[in-house]
Amino acid sequence: MMITVNAAQKIILRYVQHFPSEFCPLKEADGRVLREDIRSDRDQPSFDKALMDGIAVFSRAAAKVFPVDGIAAAGDKPLTVKYKDHCVRIMTGAVVPKGYDCVIPVEQIMFRQGKAVLKQGVTLKPGQNIRSRAADVRRGTIVLKKGTRLLPVH
Repeated sequence: MMITVNAAQKIILRYVQHFPSEFCPLKEADGRVLREDIRSDRDQPSFDKALMDGIAVFSRAAAKVFPVDGIAAAGDKPLTVKYKDHCVRIMTGAVVPKGYDCVIPVEQIMFRQGKAVLKQGVTLKPGQNIRSRAADVRRGTIVLKKGTRLLPVH
């Protein structure tokens, strides 16, 4: 005599053993199953990030020539903007200083006597060449659901 799928599932679930949860080192987690959801503990990226080398500027600046006020490298503390009509040389992965909302690639700039000069035809747009804070993941977002079998990709 055959039984329905639902009846079979009920019988199976009556006898399923739930193993206790345990913590294990990451290097031993391959193939294990998550017992609870994993949430992001921070925004990713955690700051507005430059996507290329160049200069960071305020997109509504009317200038085509910007005095350079410093250099922002990846891993450096954020710089403070003093003048919205100035710029900061910026490297890929660096924090875009607050007040600036646009990164112009180095290929579209000439540097002369401490100033960055935009090449002809360069336009400035808010968010240009910037990965915004939390663009990938917001703090608290579920990044892995319970029941996921952990694989190297995770």
